[in-house]
Amino acid sequence: MPSASRSSVEALERASTPRRRWPVRVSLVVFATLLALAVWAGLSIAGLAPAFPWSRTVATWDLPATSDPDPATTSLTILVSRIECNSGETGRVKAPRVAEGADSIVITAYVTPSTAQSGTCVGNDQVPLDVRLEQPLGSRTLVDGACAGPAAEYAMCVNEVRWPRPAR
Repeated sequence: MPSASRSSVEALERASTPRRRWPVRVSLVVFATLLALAVWAGLSIAGLAPAFPWSRTVATWDLPATSDPDPATTSLTILVSRIECNSGETGRVKAPRVAEGADSIVITAYVTPSTAQSGTCVGNDQVPLDVRLEQPLGSRTLVDGACAGPAAEYAMCVNEVRWPRPAR
């Protein structure tokens, strides 16, 4: 009898170990993740899904007409505008990417993704954004990163150089 009760106890211990439960836990996590993605996809299709906090959309920028940076400039204000039609609203501006090189400074501006399904194309407002440079401007050009890349075909990107101001 002692050997029978020992094997029963061992079998009971093996059955209750956490190793036997991991497939169930993994299945539940996978199911919950797929369910969350399905809900988010449905909300996206309906235009109701909020943007992820890390989501961003590239935007163009320009210098204010009254701005005249000099070689000692280490900070400047740019005017950011959403590229997509959004009924005249640029929305919330996010932190820019600033890539300083020997000959140019490429500033890529970003805005939060639009939640609108569609918008009228009346042109979007310009939102001021302060940008700090690691080194003084010197003789380097200021370049709109959106126009040097993903938005090059848009009308507002006839020239990606923002400073010195291109001849019009």
